[in-house]
Amino acid sequence: MIPQPILEWLGDSVLESDRTEQATRERTIKRLEAAYDRLKARIETTYLDKLDGRITGEFFDQRSAEWRREQRACCGRFTRFRPPRPRRSSKPSIHCG
Repeated sequence: MIPQPILEWLGDSVLESDRTEQATRERTIKRLEAAYDRLKARIETTYLDKLDGRITGEFFDQRSAEWRREQRACCGRFTRFRPPRPRRSSKPSIHCG
């Protein structure tokens, strides 16, 4: 039989480990969402520059393709860190699909 103090210590250790893992997951998700949003803003801004004639269509196509690849990479990493159950209180800003 395992002594009670050891069982309590093990229980506390498991809870702390779970909290640390959850905090790390949340930080990673926020970082990926921020990166995705930055890329989205770049694409939108560059598109406006194209419409205004500040850049060529070719330049826009090249850059936006590169940034969309980076967005897809964010999506791939995001799906690995997504919580097992969807959270109703906050929707992620990454729309992978």
